[in-house]
Amino acid sequence: MDGIVRCARRGRWALVLVFLMAGVGVVGCDLAGPQVSTASLPIGTWGQAYAGSLSARGGSSPYHWSATGLPAGLRLDANQITGTPTGYGGYTVHLSVADRLGHRANRDLLLLINNADQGTALGALNGDRQSLHLPPLAEASSIAMSAQAWALHMAQTGALAHDLPFSDWAPSCARGYGENVGTGASVAAIEAAFMASPHHRPQIVSTTFTQVGLGVVRSGNVYWVVQRFIVGC
Repeated sequence: MDGIVRCARRGRWALVLVFLMAGVGVVGCDLAGPQVSTASLPIGTWGQAYAGSLSARGGSSPYHWSATGLPAGLRLDANQITGTPTGYGGYTVHLSVADRLGHRANRDLLLLINNADQGTALGALNGDRQSLHLPPLAEASSIAMSAQAWALHMAQTGALAHDLPFSDWAPSCARGYGENVGTGASVAAIEAAFMASPHHRPQIVSTTFTQVGLGVVRSGNVYWVVQRFIVGC
């Protein structure tokens, strides 16, 4: 069937007129280019398999992805970040997506890779919540980064203290926040002490907090733990 396709740009949208023997059809095509719609990357743990998906909208598919700044051990295949990270910390990943017409969009996202002790601490905290039939708390990258920095500060100074005021580390979108800090011979022992404390347990079993960030630093045979909680975001 013969046809003529014409695309006339009007602002960010174009009209495509398709003249066919059976009649005239009109479809829209977006010539503004793609946008990276992924807003955050999953948190990983050092030495454990990682998987994260990227998504885009707009433009003309199919999309072609590229990324720089990935942690060692991770790779990008199509729109999937996979692998096993061989280091830990916070990484700024520069994402770029191009559509089939060559239009491109970029976005920088934080990718946090926890050390093994942070993963243990998160598992212990959410394990205590689940034992009380409470949903697990999602870990937030920016809060975990600040919690890890404060745990390192306490380990270096040898002083157990809160990072005050809490509003300095809580994101502006947070509608509430709290913090537990502890030190002890193991992550499990510190979590048990938190749960036995009338001042620390309420944060862990709260039905108000929605996100958490964990910091864990080992100095010799002593662990320093920071739990940070927020509402919202």
